[in-house]
Amino acid sequence: ADPTSRTEFVAMIQELIGTLGPPASKSELNAEVPADQLIASQEVPRKLALSNAYPNPFNPQTALEFTLPEDGRARVKVYNILGEDVATLFDDDALAGRRYSVQFDGTRFASGLYLVRLQHSGKQIVRKILLAK
Repeated sequence: ADPTSRTEFVAMIQELIGTLGPPASKSELNAEVPADQLIASQEVPRKLALSNAYPNPFNPQTALEFTLPEDGRARVKVYNILGEDVATLFDDDALAGRRYSVQFDGTRFASGLYLVRLQHSGKQIVRKILLAK
């Protein structure tokens, strides 16, 4: 073994330890993480969001997901191109930061363009979906 490369390797490791800090001890590795820290790191972003439908175009079913910025009433409705309410996918209280999934079954509807509207706290998001039979 080349003593120069070993010395360079040791120097590189020492520099890395200096940058990152010393390795954790076994007791630190086995320490429990407080639940509130664990939950905070796994939260869904708290914003009003409605995903694009998947699949889209669809036949006969499609799915959408939504999240809310704050707890409260949420409504997800489907409208035909004439603006008529044809289906209610969600109409209930919902929690902020939680991802909700809704399904639209177009089996009993004609092919065409439909609009999905999420309403919450006076705000709304609309997505287009296309039923192709």
